[in-house]
Amino acid sequence: MAQELFPKRMATASGAIAGFAIGTGGVGVTLIGAVADRFGVPAAANVINILPVIGAVLALLLPLPWKAGAER
Repeated sequence: MAQELFPKRMATASGAIAGFAIGTGGVGVTLIGAVADRFGVPAAANVINILPVIGAVLALLLPLPWKAGAER
């Protein structure tokens, strides 16, 4: 998806997305650690188990490229 936004700068788009993913992971680990410190490890594990569900719901909201072209 990022390469489609920057077709002449594919390496830049890939690097930006990789950097964003690594940065988001670092923030996520910090937040999960705070949850574990405050509420305990089982609560942090429950939060970790919910994250893929949230990701799946958000992925369903993304536009599908083959349907987006048909609407134009």
